[in-house]
Amino acid sequence: MSPWIERAIGCYLLVLGTALLSITPWAWSLASQVAVSGNMKASFLWFDFTATPAMSMIAIVIVMAMIGSVTVMALAFSLRAGHKTLEEGYHRWYLTRPITAASLAVLFYMTAIVGFLDLTSLQRSSDLVVAAALAALAGFFTDALLSKLRRVLGLLPPTRGAAGPEEAGGDVDPHEGQTGRWG
Repeated sequence: MSPWIERAIGCYLLVLGTALLSITPWAWSLASQVAVSGNMKASFLWFDFTATPAMSMIAIVIVMAMIGSVTVMALAFSLRAGHKTLEEGYHRWYLTRPITAASLAVLFYMTAIVGFLDLTSLQRSSDLVVAAALAALAGFFTDALLSKLRRVLGLLPPTRGAAGPEEAGGDVDPHEGQTGRWG
């Protein structure tokens, strides 16, 4: 990876992580207030809106998933940069992983509340903690969760061609598509 891209990714991770950690107290406070008092007027940056219990839960899910994702990315980046093992072309992974993690966390949370939480009780603050924990775990383990979902759904790993091993000209690595220790 070129030194310019390496520095850009390092700055991106620093800015994104700091921004997410900076808005977390605001989002948590809003979600807690909405859980107790119901719908309320709020504003974020230049936007005014009415915060609802369901919307505030989704906001917490998105923020916590992105924090979990940025945590793994920062760990992977610092480890690989320190050992001079940053792979060429992985800059796309660093750019898209927080969005993937947030999207997956919303789906994971929606699936989890169908089975574990009572949808009529979204006003309880304990549900906020559950939502945050599920989302952070989904963000932290995005690659592993995606790998498991691919197997459950019978989808091919993204690094394997659709033709299969016979037509691709060789054996398939049994570990193909799995991620390493830090992403």
